[in-house]
Amino acid sequence: MVVARNVLRNALITPLTVLGLRLGYAMGGAVVIEMIFNIQGMGQLIFQGITRNDINIVQGVSITVALAFIIINIVVDMLYVLVNPRIRSV
Repeated sequence: MVVARNVLRNALITPLTVLGLRLGYAMGGAVVIEMIFNIQGMGQLIFQGITRNDINIVQGVSITVALAFIIINIVVDMLYVLVNPRIRSV
């Protein structure tokens, strides 16, 4: 009971941080994966935009990926408060 309540809550902060960053990096690596496996998606769209010099597509996809990365990090920060209530007082 003590381990689950005290130790596990403090230990979950680091894995949550790593998980949030890994999800963001996975979205960034979508270009390589989609080109290797010939999957239609955002990575292939940005690659086509770059090869065709279509600035609007490149900007749109870049902003979408950046917003998704920011949203993932905000969700991870909110999970910190649920995992460790002491962070709420900071």
